[in-house]
Amino acid sequence: MTRLSPSTTAEQRRNNSDSSARPLRCHLLIGPPASGKSTLARQLATLLSGPGELPPCYISSRDIRAEIFGDRGVFGPWDDIAAVMHQRIQEAVRSGAPVIVEATFSRRAWRLAITQKLELPVPVEWIGWWLRTPHELCQQWNRRRDHSVPEQVIDNHVALLEEAPFSPSRSEGFAAVVCVEPHHHGQLEPHLHVVLGTLERRISAARNRDARLIPHGYSRLLECERLLHLIQLLSRQPELTATNALPAADAPAGLAERAAAQLRQQHGPCYADVGAIAADLDWLRQQGFTTAWHVNSEQGEAALMRAVEPPPWPASQPLSAGGWSALGDREAFCRALTLLRHILHHPFDRQEGVAIDHHLAARLKALSGGRHCWTPRQLHQSITAILTPYGFRDAAGSGRHGYALGASLLPMPLQVEIHGLLQANADRLGDPSGQAIARELGRRLQRSGIVIEAVPPVRAYFNRSLLAGDQRRSGTLLNTEQAEQLRGAIQQHQRVVFTTLAASHAGLAKSVDGPCS
Repeated sequence: MTRLSPSTTAEQRRNNSDSSARPLRCHLLIGPPASGKSTLARQLATLLSGPGELPPCYISSRDIRAEIFGDRGVFGPWDDIAAVMHQRIQEAVRSGAPVIVEATFSRRAWRLAITQKLELPVPVEWIGWWLRTPHELCQQWNRRRDHSVPEQVIDNHVALLEEAPFSPSRSEGFAAVVCVEPHHHGQLEPHLHVVLGTLERRISAARNRDARLIPHGYSRLLECERLLHLIQLLSRQPELTATNALPAADAPAGLAERAAAQLRQQHGPCYADVGAIAADLDWLRQQGFTTAWHVNSEQGEAALMRAVEPPPWPASQPLSAGGWSALGDREAFCRALTLLRHILHHPFDRQEGVAIDHHLAARLKALSGGRHCWTPRQLHQSITAILTPYGFRDAAGSGRHGYALGASLLPMPLQVEIHGLLQANADRLGDPSGQAIARELGRRLQRSGIVIEAVPPVRAYFNRSLLAGDQRRSGTLLNTEQAEQLRGAIQQHQRVVFTTLAASHAGLAKSVDGPCS
């Protein structure tokens, strides 16, 4: 297949898709415990078992739990269950049999691990069946089961599935997502028969809409979300880039490994591909996200004036049998990531009396010399599609003062401490310039969601001009190591004895073990 470019027509992409063999159609059943997934699986298997066709292979997380832990009511680690489930999906697909997979799949990472991450021997077209059984009905059916689950478990799964930005959708790689509400259908089988009869037309219509998009290297949701999670991680934890961020015995070899470990822990194993993250980091450097911080230089300004350029869709990879992400189209991705890069570099870019989306649209157009002509509405859509769902800003916060993303160059606790030290020293010296800087820093920290408490800083420094050089001994607070020792003793609730310089040149006695009185 030839590499797709912006000039590739929709008809060419449609022909490329039609020329490939029809993928094997498999089914993923999604829903909270006691929502009717097993009943749906049985009736669906009956409808899919036509004459001369291989019967579908049924894979259930409950059966796997019974095999691994000896009891299907035992909820062990999901990674152990998923490993067996993925292996059986691969074996069934290799045999040519369609697959019906049943589990809660309440987390997007669990679904993406199958629809987009799992390597299969033949192309597969996934159909998602989302059981939107009312919460009260799930609780009622749960009480009738032999292996009931705590009510809180059902509540948690329902909440995860109903989280709007991350609910099951076609963008996760499904050819279609069918919402099933068992309480609306007295007989479920006739309803399923109707849905299966119209499924082909529904998938074809969705593919025709997708054919108008220009795909790129981050069109699939898995790659797009991994990139966004990585940007968010680096903006909030810049210490990841430091060589001494972790103890030498525990630290992985490089930034990609450290980022992969964090993404695995925070979002799931499907986002923790070290090789892919290394490529993402390289792309971020090329696009000016992480290297063009010296905006006063000509090179830095030039990098920030160009629109973000996504990598092309891999020529060796067939087009997805499922849907694209919200940024699957090249133009939408360029607009959203260019805006995100600008806000990362200029978090408080605003203009009094002008709506933030109108100001950013005019600002990007001016910076690019007219090459970026995105409307305020388009930028607003990018803000609501990226900044809020992926944790770049507080959903309850306002953008009228700009968007402060992450921690910039320093971790949040250190920024708070710097503010406290700056405020205390400015007040002690009566420095109006320092006081103004401290007030502005405090306002910006509060706008970005960082709480500033009205407490004195951990330590304050004496005016060094009052002391002679020979008095700056190791036992005084002028010694930074001694100050850190004092701070550690207080945090550990140890008793500390102070003496004056006149009484003892040591200035600070050794801390004594025991609780503070």
